[in-house]
Amino acid sequence: MTNLQPGVLQEPSATELFLIPDEVSAELRVSRGDLKRLRDAGLGPAYFTIGSTIRYLQADVDEWRAKHPHGIEIPQRRSLGEGR
Repeated sequence: MTNLQPGVLQEPSATELFLIPDEVSAELRVSRGDLKRLRDAGLGPAYFTIGSTIRYLQADVDEWRAKHPHGIEIPQRRSLGEGR
């Protein structure tokens, strides 16, 4: 049995599931575009990249959901001419 200490980061287990954005957007009930806007704004669940692919850990998605039980305001989509 492992003794977990508060404040100590634990490495994810080798069997922990990596989720793709489609799975996370379905779980959070938001579109893939909305999930991307949350990610780009730094407001979504923690994620990482493997090469050019984005992955999430189930524990990070669960933690994000626990911190935002009523959801979060999704940033507006930029208009075509904005930011140029």
